[in-house]
Amino acid sequence: MHMKNDVVGPRGDGMVSAIAARTRSKLRAVADRGTPDDLLDRAVIRSVRVLVVSEVGGVQAAAFAERHARNAAERAIWAALHELELQTRDAVYERLGDAAARFTTAEWVANTGGRVNGAAVAVLPHQLQMRSLVVATKPFIPHFRKLHQHFADGPRAAFFHYVLAHELAIAELGRRVVTHDEDPLAPVEALLGNVPK
Repeated sequence: MHMKNDVVGPRGDGMVSAIAARTRSKLRAVADRGTPDDLLDRAVIRSVRVLVVSEVGGVQAAAFAERHARNAAERAIWAALHELELQTRDAVYERLGDAAARFTTAEWVANTGGRVNGAAVAVLPHQLQMRSLVVATKPFIPHFRKLHQHFADGPRAAFFHYVLAHELAIAELGRRVVTHDEDPLAPVEALLGNVPK
């Protein structure tokens, strides 16, 4: 089945198409690498898939919410989240190679789902948007904890520690905004530019 790739974003500028093309190029770039056996372990393969899908969808959702933020303060929050999700998605593709590339169909669905989630969040009042961040992270945290624990004694330990920390930082940002913390962006900003090698 052939899917059309010229989806036009909400502003009519082809933004979605550009993002999808960039994602596909990242998948192609890692497709030639061998898939490490440890990522195909039946104990974690579902969680690896959840990781890939969540990061692709997270990029789309945060980008949409950022574009449709009501004011500069809200836009700054969504911009930081978008940057964190981009950083994490790119790191996932780089670190997981073919294991990430295996999920191209799921990636397409995640792109679509992310845009839908972003649209749904954008219509909510800001406090509810932030509460939704806390709720939205809950299904992913067990998967990321599983990956963190599974790889804790190996060379991927630092990366999967980061993966878990990034999801917890998103939830913490939401909680801090809801409770009117003076520095809600601190958990996210602490991770920006700090992906373990």
